[in-house]
Amino acid sequence: MATIETERLHLREMTAADGEFLNALMNEPPYLQYIGDRGIRSPEDAVRFIESSFVPSYRKHGYGLYAVEVAASQQPVGITGLVRRAGLTCPDLGFAFLEETWGRGYAREASEAAMVDARERLRIDRIQAICSPANVRSIGLLLRLGFQSKGLTRLTPEAEELRLFERALQETGNESGAAASIAS
Repeated sequence: MATIETERLHLREMTAADGEFLNALMNEPPYLQYIGDRGIRSPEDAVRFIESSFVPSYRKHGYGLYAVEVAASQQPVGITGLVRRAGLTCPDLGFAFLEETWGRGYAREASEAAMVDARERLRIDRIQAICSPANVRSIGLLLRLGFQSKGLTRLTPEAEELRLFERALQETGNESGAAASIAS
């Protein structure tokens, strides 16, 4: 199991113990608006989602979306990590954080740490990111993280149009010391 630590945050694989947290996150209005309704209506639904979506990705690819916890309290505040999506040419950086924690730099710090892990442990040299064109906060974060806009895309012909971003993961000095340690 990969764990990633920064000065303020711990990133770890999601488990059944995260059902209540994930249910709360996936039912917040910004998540529903910008990411979508995954049909999660209870902690039990969230546990099934973890077991059917997140855990298989950890096993198959060696990465996935990780729970992001505040180190001092061990309370989960969001998720970030890489997702393998049909329709994209390389792994996709994804993130979502509880609205009450926005503005504290957690999304940037956790995303930077996930990118360092992708480069150093997984030897991934390029990642992409997608988001709703209306999600200006996420677009701003992706640009601050060094992603370049690649226009619009659809994951399937009938899917909504999304903004596509891409970034090479060579060492650029752009990361702010985010990954204090990475352990497998």
